Parts: sequence; C-alpha cells; structure tokens
Amino acid sequence: MSHAIRSLPVRKGRWPLQTGTVGAVLLLTIALPCLVSLPWALEHYDAQDYGQINMAPGSQFWLGSDGLGRSLTWRCLLGGAISLGIGISAALISVGIGVAWGTISGYAGGRVDALMMRVVDVLFGLPYILLVVLLDLALSPIVEHLAKLVMTDTLAIHLSQLLTLLIAIGGVSWLTLARVIRGQVLSLREQPFIEAARACGV
Repeated sequence: MSHAIRSLPVRKGRWPLQTGTVGAVLLLTIALPCLVSLPWALEHYDAQDYGQINMAPGSQFWLGSDGLGRSLTWRCLLGGAISLGIGISAALISVGIGVAWGTISGYAGGRVDALMMRVVDVLFGLPYILLVVLLDLALSPIVEHLAKLVMTDTLAIHLSQLLTLLIAIGGVSWLTLARVIRGQVLSLREQPFIEAARACGV
C-alpha cells in the first residue's frame, strides 16, 4: 500500500501560472493602448464638435460622444493613462517610504524602533480615505505654488492636482510594508553571519 502511494505521480498545480498569465495579458491589453495613444489623446480629448453631440458608437466615435461632442474614446484612453501613472507612481512612493521606515526602525531598535512603530500604529488607527484627503488638502497649495513657478497657470493647476493625489496616496500606503520590512530586518540581525561580523568588529 505504501509502495503504491509513493509511486503515484505528483501533480503540479498550474493555476497560479495561468492566473498570472491571464492577469499580465489583461494588464497589457489595458495599458498599451492607453500609453501608446497618449500623445493623440492629449491633443483630441477636449476637442468639441457641436454637430456630433451624443453620438452612438460608430466608425467616427468608437465609444460615442458626450453632450459637448467630445470623443469618449480619447477621453477614456487619457483617463486610463492618468490612472496608470498615478497608481504606479504612488506605489513607488509607498515602497520607498515603507522600505526606508522599516529598515531604520528595525536596524536602530530600542526607543527609536518603539517610537517609529507607535507612529505606524497611530496611522493604522485612522481611516485611509481621511488620511488621503487631509494630505491632499495640506499639500495642494504648496505643490500648485511650486508648479506655477516653472509653467503656465492652467498647466500648473492640472499637474499639481495629479502630483498631490499621487503623493497623498503613496504617503499613506506604506504602513503594512514598513512592518514587513522591519520584521525582516529584525530577523536578519539575529542571523549567525551578523553575529560573526560583529565579533570580527565589522
């Protein structure tokens, strides 16, 4: 009986690989058109044609037009590019803050570690949306003022809104990552090679 059980072939699961492949294909299907068409979307997204108001989807307007005769196709593509840009940028900001915070906290230890983790605990106790809104309100005037120093007022207003949003989202999304990185640093501090390095005076 035991020999029969040992001789049974091991089935390797394929679902994780298939799920990842499907997810990557869907992401590329959405991201590539948005990013490739970005220069044309910026040019045509606000073009109005009052003779083509509320048109149904067709050869001229693939997704139809709105009440001002603007192409919904270009507006959707531009919105997708902006959403991807904000999401990726916010994720990079979140990773940077989380890795730095967790590394410093775990490496320093003692009171520094306790203080930094108490800050994380306090932020965890606040609603996520509330933190984003508060950061957005606090940073919006500063970012807009800095943007107006290097560009026109209209462009500065639009760009400052995007920058403020991605900074606000990235600035409150690092808490869980900071805890994970801190745990990894604490575990590495107790590894034998670290103890050996300390014994050698490194």
